Amino acid sequence: MNLAAVKWTETNKVNRFWHKDPACGPAIGEEKWLGWIDIVEREQRELAAFAALAADVKAAGFTSVLLLGMGGSSLCPEVLAVTFGRQPGFPALHIVDSTDPSQ
Repeated sequence: MNLAAVKWTETNKVNRFWHKDPACGPAIGEEKWLGWIDIVEREQRELAAFAALAADVKAAGFTSVLLLGMGGSSLCPEVLAVTFGRQPGFPALHIVDSTDPSQ
């Protein structure tokens, strides 16, 4: 086991990390971005709201959805769109992406 892994084990950092302890990182604002750690559980609690939104979009007859993103913010939606393609009865997803803030 490498030295970093030993230190994480000795200081219980893995458990502390999953409990959003910002001291596990380099102290540059981790408390602001640790929310992703429990995103799956939080999003699962919203399944009914997501299903209702999907039903509303389908019922409204939209044919297209446009996502404007920049870099990483549009990467996941693009991967999902390519992976699953357009779903019957739902609008096509179009993504405009740039890494240039002035665009």
